[in-house]
Amino acid sequence: TLAMRALLAMRLHAPGDVRIGRLFVTRPARFNTGIGGIGYSGLGIWRPGTDYTLTPEGARDIQHICSDLSLLEQLGDENVGSLRLALRSFSSIYDRLHGQEEDRIVDAITALEAIWGLDSELSFRLALQTATLLAAADDERVRIYETLKDYYKIRSKVVHGTALKSDQASRLLNDEPLRTVVRRALRAFLHLAVHPGEWTLNELRKNTEIALIHAAKREELRAAMGL
Repeated sequence: TLAMRALLAMRLHAPGDVRIGRLFVTRPARFNTGIGGIGYSGLGIWRPGTDYTLTPEGARDIQHICSDLSLLEQLGDENVGSLRLALRSFSSIYDRLHGQEEDRIVDAITALEAIWGLDSELSFRLALQTATLLAAADDERVRIYETLKDYYKIRSKVVHGTALKSDQASRLLNDEPLRTVVRRALRAFLHLAVHPGEWTLNELRKNTEIALIHAAKREELRAAMGL
Protein backbone atom coordinates (compact mmCIF):
# COMPACT_ATOMS: atom_id res chain seq x y z
CA THR A 1 0.00 0.00 0.00
CA LEU A 2 2.76 2.45 0.90
CA ALA A 3 4.70 1.66 -2.26
CA MET A 4 1.71 2.11 -4.56
CA ARG A 5 0.72 5.34 -2.79
CA ALA A 6 4.24 6.71 -3.27
CA LEU A 7 4.24 5.64 -6.93
CA LEU A 8 0.92 7.38 -7.60
CA ALA A 9 2.20 10.50 -5.84
CA MET A 10 5.29 10.53 -8.07
CA ARG A 11 3.11 10.22 -11.16
CA LEU A 12 0.88 13.06 -9.99
CA HIS A 13 3.92 15.22 -9.32
CA ALA A 14 5.69 15.25 -12.67
CA PRO A 15 5.79 13.77 -16.19
CA GLY A 16 7.84 10.68 -16.98
CA ASP A 17 7.17 6.95 -17.03
CA VAL A 18 8.02 5.93 -13.47
CA ARG A 19 7.07 2.38 -12.50
CA ILE A 20 7.73 -0.33 -9.95
CA GLY A 21 9.20 -3.65 -11.01
CA ARG A 22 9.35 -6.67 -8.73
CA LEU A 23 8.79 -5.75 -5.07
CA PHE A 24 10.51 -7.96 -2.49
CA VAL A 25 9.26 -8.23 1.09
CA THR A 26 10.33 -10.18 4.16
CA ARG A 27 7.78 -11.94 6.33
CA PRO A 28 8.92 -12.83 9.86
CA ALA A 29 7.27 -16.06 10.98
CA ARG A 30 7.28 -17.38 14.54
CA PHE A 31 5.90 -20.68 13.27
CA ASN A 32 6.84 -22.06 9.88
CA THR A 33 3.58 -22.25 7.95
CA GLY A 34 5.18 -21.82 4.57
CA ILE A 35 4.72 -18.07 4.17
CA GLY A 36 7.73 -16.79 6.07
CA GLY A 37 10.99 -15.53 4.60
CA ILE A 38 11.38 -13.46 1.45
CA GLY A 39 8.50 -13.13 -1.00
CA TYR A 40 7.80 -10.86 -3.92
CA SER A 41 5.02 -9.39 -5.99
CA GLY A 42 4.87 -7.64 -9.32
CA LEU A 43 6.78 -8.17 -12.55
CA GLY A 44 10.18 -7.10 -13.76
CA ILE A 45 9.60 -6.07 -17.38
CA TRP A 46 11.81 -3.87 -19.55
CA ARG A 47 9.48 -1.03 -20.58
CA PRO A 48 11.50 2.12 -21.24
CA GLY A 49 9.61 5.38 -21.45
CA THR A 50 10.20 9.09 -21.02
CA ASP A 51 12.62 10.27 -18.35
CA TYR A 52 11.40 11.10 -14.86
CA THR A 53 13.33 13.76 -12.94
CA LEU A 54 13.20 13.91 -9.14
CA THR A 55 14.59 16.93 -7.25
CA PRO A 56 14.75 17.66 -3.49
CA GLU A 57 11.91 20.16 -3.94
CA GLY A 58 9.96 17.57 -5.88
CA ALA A 59 10.45 15.02 -3.11
CA ARG A 60 8.82 17.41 -0.64
CA ASP A 61 5.89 17.91 -3.00
CA ILE A 62 5.53 14.14 -3.34
CA GLN A 63 5.39 13.85 0.45
CA HIS A 64 2.46 16.30 0.50
CA ILE A 65 0.67 14.35 -2.24
CA CYS A 66 1.23 11.10 -0.31
CA SER A 67 -0.33 12.72 2.74
CA ASP A 68 -3.39 13.78 0.71
CA LEU A 69 -3.71 10.29 -0.79
CA SER A 70 -3.59 8.79 2.69
CA LEU A 71 -6.41 11.10 3.79
CA LEU A 72 -8.39 10.14 0.68
CA GLU A 73 -8.13 6.46 1.61
CA GLN A 74 -9.94 7.22 4.87
CA LEU A 75 -12.99 8.77 3.17
CA GLY A 76 -16.11 6.83 2.22
CA ASP A 77 -16.80 5.85 -1.38
CA GLU A 78 -20.08 7.78 -1.42
CA ASN A 79 -18.07 11.01 -1.34
CA VAL A 80 -14.99 10.24 -3.41
CA GLY A 81 -15.73 7.04 -5.36
CA SER A 82 -15.50 8.80 -8.72
CA LEU A 83 -12.18 10.39 -7.74
CA ARG A 84 -10.79 6.98 -6.80
CA LEU A 85 -11.92 5.67 -10.18
CA ALA A 86 -10.19 8.60 -11.87
CA LEU A 87 -6.93 7.91 -10.01
CA ARG A 88 -7.06 4.22 -10.97
CA SER A 89 -7.59 5.17 -14.61
CA PHE A 90 -4.65 7.57 -14.42
CA SER A 91 -2.43 4.81 -12.99
CA SER A 92 -3.47 2.50 -15.82
CA ILE A 93 -1.81 4.90 -18.27
CA TYR A 94 1.56 3.87 -16.79
CA ASP A 95 0.86 0.23 -15.97
CA ARG A 96 -0.12 -1.12 -19.38
CA LEU A 97 2.23 -3.96 -20.22
CA HIS A 98 2.80 -3.44 -23.93
CA GLY A 99 2.61 0.31 -24.51
CA GLN A 100 -0.94 0.30 -25.89
CA GLU A 101 -1.02 3.96 -26.89
CA GLU A 102 -4.72 3.83 -27.79
CA ASP A 103 -5.68 2.51 -24.36
CA ARG A 104 -3.64 5.20 -22.61
CA ILE A 105 -5.70 7.89 -24.34
CA VAL A 106 -8.90 6.15 -23.25
CA ASP A 107 -7.58 5.88 -19.67
CA ALA A 108 -6.76 9.59 -19.53
CA ILE A 109 -10.13 10.72 -20.87
CA THR A 110 -11.91 8.28 -18.52
CA ALA A 111 -10.12 9.90 -15.58
CA LEU A 112 -11.41 13.35 -16.57
CA GLU A 113 -14.94 12.11 -17.18
CA ALA A 114 -14.95 10.46 -13.76
CA ILE A 115 -13.91 13.52 -11.75
CA TRP A 116 -16.49 15.72 -13.48
CA GLY A 117 -19.24 13.08 -13.38
CA LEU A 118 -20.30 13.87 -16.95
CA ASP A 119 -22.99 11.88 -18.75
CA SER A 120 -23.90 14.09 -21.74
CA GLU A 121 -22.23 16.48 -24.22
CA LEU A 122 -19.01 14.88 -23.08
CA SER A 123 -16.46 16.27 -25.50
CA PHE A 124 -17.53 19.92 -25.29
CA ARG A 125 -18.21 20.02 -21.54
CA LEU A 126 -15.10 18.05 -20.63
CA ALA A 127 -12.84 20.41 -22.57
CA LEU A 128 -14.62 23.62 -21.56
CA GLN A 129 -14.94 22.86 -17.84
CA THR A 130 -11.38 21.58 -17.46
CA ALA A 131 -9.86 24.49 -19.38
CA THR A 132 -11.92 27.07 -17.49
CA LEU A 133 -10.93 25.61 -14.12
CA LEU A 134 -7.22 25.02 -14.68
CA ALA A 135 -6.21 28.06 -16.70
CA ALA A 136 -5.47 31.43 -15.13
CA ALA A 137 -5.43 33.33 -18.46
CA ASP A 138 -7.29 33.20 -21.76
CA ASP A 139 -4.40 31.96 -23.92
CA GLU A 140 -3.74 29.04 -21.59
CA ARG A 141 -7.47 28.34 -21.44
CA VAL A 142 -7.63 28.07 -25.23
CA ARG A 143 -4.57 25.76 -25.33
CA ILE A 144 -6.07 23.36 -22.79
CA TYR A 145 -9.46 23.43 -24.53
CA GLU A 146 -7.96 22.63 -27.94
CA THR A 147 -5.71 19.92 -26.47
CA LEU A 148 -8.65 18.12 -24.89
CA LYS A 149 -10.84 18.47 -27.98
CA ASP A 150 -8.08 16.99 -30.16
CA TYR A 151 -7.42 14.04 -27.87
CA TYR A 152 -11.14 13.42 -27.36
CA LYS A 153 -11.54 13.03 -31.11
CA ILE A 154 -8.76 10.44 -31.04
CA ARG A 155 -10.42 8.68 -28.11
CA SER A 156 -13.73 8.52 -29.98
CA LYS A 157 -12.09 7.02 -33.06
CA VAL A 158 -10.22 4.48 -30.92
CA VAL A 159 -13.31 3.20 -29.10
CA HIS A 160 -15.30 3.04 -32.35
CA GLY A 161 -12.52 1.39 -34.35
CA THR A 162 -12.23 4.25 -36.85
CA ALA A 163 -8.97 4.88 -38.69
CA LEU A 164 -6.91 7.81 -37.44
CA LYS A 165 -5.63 10.61 -39.62
CA SER A 166 -1.85 10.97 -39.90
CA ASP A 167 -1.66 13.90 -37.47
CA GLN A 168 -3.84 12.04 -34.98
CA ALA A 169 -1.63 8.96 -35.25
CA SER A 170 1.39 11.13 -34.47
CA ARG A 171 -0.37 12.69 -31.49
CA LEU A 172 -1.25 9.20 -30.27
CA LEU A 173 2.46 8.48 -29.79
CA ASN A 174 2.87 11.54 -27.56
CA ASP A 175 0.12 11.67 -24.96
CA GLU A 176 2.05 13.80 -22.46
CA PRO A 177 0.09 17.01 -23.29
CA LEU A 178 -3.06 15.13 -22.31
CA ARG A 179 -1.44 13.55 -19.26
CA THR A 180 -0.31 16.99 -18.08
CA VAL A 181 -3.88 18.30 -18.10
CA VAL A 182 -5.22 15.19 -16.37
CA ARG A 183 -2.44 15.34 -13.77
CA ARG A 184 -3.25 18.96 -12.89
CA ALA A 185 -6.98 18.28 -12.71
CA LEU A 186 -6.55 15.22 -10.49
CA ARG A 187 -4.33 17.10 -8.07
CA ALA A 188 -6.87 19.90 -7.85
CA PHE A 189 -9.77 17.53 -7.17
CA LEU A 190 -7.66 15.55 -4.68
CA HIS A 191 -6.82 18.73 -2.79
CA LEU A 192 -10.46 19.76 -2.62
CA ALA A 193 -11.56 16.28 -1.52
CA VAL A 194 -9.27 16.09 1.51
CA HIS A 195 -9.21 19.80 2.43
CA PRO A 196 -12.88 20.82 2.12
CA GLY A 197 -14.11 24.20 3.24
CA GLU A 198 -16.79 26.42 1.78
CA TRP A 199 -16.16 24.51 -1.44
CA THR A 200 -16.47 20.71 -1.50
CA LEU A 201 -16.62 18.11 -4.27
CA ASN A 202 -20.38 17.85 -3.88
CA GLU A 203 -20.81 21.61 -3.97
CA LEU A 204 -18.68 21.84 -7.10
CA ARG A 205 -20.66 19.13 -8.90
CA LYS A 206 -24.00 20.71 -7.96
CA ASN A 207 -22.98 24.18 -9.13
CA THR A 208 -20.33 23.54 -11.78
CA GLU A 209 -21.55 25.99 -14.41
CA ILE A 210 -22.13 28.84 -11.94
CA ALA A 211 -18.77 28.25 -10.30
CA LEU A 212 -16.92 28.40 -13.60
CA ILE A 213 -18.68 31.27 -15.41
CA HIS A 214 -18.72 33.61 -12.39
CA ALA A 215 -15.25 35.14 -12.23
CA ALA A 216 -15.14 35.74 -8.46
CA LYS A 217 -16.55 32.30 -7.62
CA ARG A 218 -14.16 30.69 -10.07
CA GLU A 219 -11.17 32.28 -8.35
CA GLU A 220 -12.49 31.21 -4.94
CA LEU A 221 -12.84 27.67 -6.27
CA ARG A 222 -9.36 27.67 -7.82
CA ALA A 223 -7.91 28.79 -4.48
CA ALA A 224 -9.84 26.05 -2.66
CA MET A 225 -8.41 23.48 -5.10
CA GLY A 226 -4.85 24.64 -4.63
CA LEU A 227 -4.63 26.18 -8.11
